[in-house]
Amino acid sequence: MSDAIEGDRGRTGCSGRDPVRDRDPARDSVLAAALADLDPEPPTDAVDWDRLERALALRARGRLARRSAGAAWWQPVAAWAGPAIPLGVAAGIALFLVVLRLPAEPAEPPEPLLLGDEVAESVYRGDPAHLLRAAFTSEGAIP
Repeated sequence: MSDAIEGDRGRTGCSGRDPVRDRDPARDSVLAAALADLDPEPPTDAVDWDRLERALALRARGRLARRSAGAAWWQPVAAWAGPAIPLGVAAGIALFLVVLRLPAEPAEPPEPLLLGDEVAESVYRGDPAHLLRAAFTSEGAIP
């Protein structure tokens, strides 16, 4: 089996069928020939690949030298300063407004809920009605 077919199977799942390709129309040989006439295969044999490689390497030399030289510690920090400073100021203002809305004195803690004898007995027996009532109301609380 060819690599192209095996590669397609990896994307299509267990069935080996690609639902997108199944919707494609059949290949039209007349249209393919017309397109080939308009855009023929590139003349790969006529290209001087060594000269192209040297030209690309020469043009990339400056960028590669700057990249390999490494950046100073402050350059990434300076790049992030533009968006980071306004975001930090906005976060500080938001925190200030939240702190302003807090009550001046802390709220008193709630008084403990003590179960009465009847509720305690139903808990011991496992009576669900009394358990639910005791959990969600203050019935049976001792003042």
